[in-house]
Amino acid sequence: MDCLICHRSNWMQEKTLGFLRNQLEDYKDKIEDEDVFQPLECSGADELLVRLVREAFLQEEIEKMSECQRRGRYLDLERDSVCETLAVLWNRSELRPKVKGILQKLFDNAFSTPWGEKDEKDLFHDKMMELQNTLKLSDMEIDIMLVSLALQENILCDPRNGRRGGCSSRNLFMIPKCLNITEAALLDIASPKKP
Repeated sequence: MDCLICHRSNWMQEKTLGFLRNQLEDYKDKIEDEDVFQPLECSGADELLVRLVREAFLQEEIEKMSECQRRGRYLDLERDSVCETLAVLWNRSELRPKVKGILQKLFDNAFSTPWGEKDEKDLFHDKMMELQNTLKLSDMEIDIMLVSLALQENILCDPRNGRRGGCSSRNLFMIPKCLNITEAALLDIASPKKP
């Protein structure tokens, strides 16, 4: 199966956005890899983010963030990408409650902007359902595979890791966060079952 079809799958998009939402829900650390927000970059996201930031923060706050450099990063609404802007805002923990409100609206926008054609047959979904039926996999086992694929394809990124590539120990941390389960539950699901 062509790996690129998952990048055009509306079903994979919906799953990815759900995984990302779960991942960020309880995440409290700094974002080292700004590409963690990549699934939110879609048509109209740049303009929407600028508007949301201007609605959420006073002009004086925006000016202060634009001047204040922390480790060389400052807010530049006119030039920065969605990922860069969100990382700068997220990394200021005092702003995070407002950032989470902004994220919700960006998620809504991303859900309404499909990766593929709206009426196009979703071959990736069909193949994953065929795989699930053939191997008698549960929905959770399919989701584990999807998160693993998304990490491998850099559709999802580890916010704590500024380097690219799949480090399996980091991915073990990421999978349960994306699925909103514990690491123990993941290990239980992934362990060999006796017939």
